[in-house]
Amino acid sequence: MRDEPVPGAQLMRAVVAGYELARRVQDALGGYDAVNNLGWHSTGVCGTFGAAVAAGSSSDSIPDRWHQPSGWPVPSRGNLGVHRRWCHVQAHARGRAAEAGLNSALLARGGFTGPADLFSAPWGSFLKIYGGSSGVSTDESAIHATLGKEWQIDKASIKPYASCRSTHSAVDAALELQRDHGFSPADIRAVTVRTSSLIMDMCGKADVSSLVSAQLSMHFAVATALLRGGVGLADITEQGRTDPRVSALMGRISMELDPAQQGGSAEPYLTVSTADGDYSLQAVRARGASTNRLSDEETIGKFMSLAGARLAPDDAVELVDLVTRLEDVPDIRRMQQLLRASCEAGVIS
Repeated sequence: MRDEPVPGAQLMRAVVAGYELARRVQDALGGYDAVNNLGWHSTGVCGTFGAAVAAGSSSDSIPDRWHQPSGWPVPSRGNLGVHRRWCHVQAHARGRAAEAGLNSALLARGGFTGPADLFSAPWGSFLKIYGGSSGVSTDESAIHATLGKEWQIDKASIKPYASCRSTHSAVDAALELQRDHGFSPADIRAVTVRTSSLIMDMCGKADVSSLVSAQLSMHFAVATALLRGGVGLADITEQGRTDPRVSALMGRISMELDPAQQGGSAEPYLTVSTADGDYSLQAVRARGASTNRLSDEETIGKFMSLAGARLAPDDAVELVDLVTRLEDVPDIRRMQQLLRASCEAGVIS
């Protein structure tokens, strides 16, 4: 937003503000599962608002009218839930949300205005278009209720595995069963994952033809974890996802609908059948969730495993150092330089 020093503490405030609005807009539409059931991709629909507030909050040069950044941003293209299904547009929508939010902040800085009642207008409002027109009960008060008392960033998750979040509870359960009972992949006759209809629909294909389809495959995530102890960045490359051992184990994994489970955060029931017997476990809240946090060491380890594909080791270590003491960093422009370098390395496919 500006070519002058931005303190790390100001960036922290901007990120917190972005989380506050993005998640509250999602709650106004009924929450994550409701947005999905409406057919929208919540990151594209709600992330735009978070990006706008974060970009605006990181700049002191935006005037008092910032409370209505360009009258609020229009959610970006790529909002449809179908766009996340087994294709790269799923990831592209996140970039579009960030782009639309940044553009809104830049427009606001230039004096551009828009409707202050984007959420409450009786005709053409955001909530009417994305929720009310579908017969869903929306709640505008969710945007400001408990503001300053209940922090939305506390509800954020960090994904330990390079697969769809809705596969993570099952991956954790599979690994726990393997640790407790000591079976090897060769011992496995069958794995059954009982889960919700939403997860069945979103992650029920045994398709590894592309990186995104593999990430959205329960079969791939569970098979890879049982073979390799997790699902990392190398596992979803073409070489990793076409490993014959993964394909063979995927063929022994099936999914079943459990009517008692609901939504994308359902906790599946796993049964692993081996020559020595059947072992079952009800999954619990996935590792990395707000109620099952990763340790600082695990979080840094996840970052380093990803950054290593884009940054020199010394640069990745420097980024970790800057982020861990962000509140005291006088100028974040060095972080920008390091992150720009990571963008020049291309796309993993």
